[in-house]
Amino acid sequence: MRKSIIAATAAAVFTHCLFTFMPADAHATALKGMASYYKSGRRTANGERFNPMGLTAAHRSLPFGTKVRVTQVKTGRSVVVRINDRGPFVRGRIIDLALGAARAIGLNHSGVAKVALVVLQRGTGATAVDTVQTAHRTKRSARTLTASLSVRNNVEALAVSRSASGKHMRASHSDSRGSR
Repeated sequence: MRKSIIAATAAAVFTHCLFTFMPADAHATALKGMASYYKSGRRTANGERFNPMGLTAAHRSLPFGTKVRVTQVKTGRSVVVRINDRGPFVRGRIIDLALGAARAIGLNHSGVAKVALVVLQRGTGATAVDTVQTAHRTKRSARTLTASLSVRNNVEALAVSRSASGKHMRASHSDSRGSR
């Protein structure tokens, strides 16, 4: 009897400490707020070329590569997007969708709508440029690098070039949706 009371008390203390010291967003499953969309731009914050018809989004703090289900509250339509940019920069909004993702949930007609976000898979935060720099430091082959990028960032082709001075690396790539 006494051992079971001690075990139950220890379990309760452990559970309390676990949830007390966890970051606030670690056990939050859904977030509701206003979303908007954008359709112009050249580069995203993680170094990719912006694809307006892609299923991507901008979020202020989620790591790059994070998969998020965005559901429009009014219609119930949802889409899974990958975070590849930073924003939105308008007060009161929690996410900016690329035009393709906005069309998938019917947001492109109104421009702004209330949505619910659910994080499905946390990203690593690594960008395509980070991967190229890591490969350069470790001297991995281009074939290994392209395979690594295709798995982590949906990159199909990669071109790595050196600047005229030979000190800086530059990466360009195309993703699986055909943008270059």
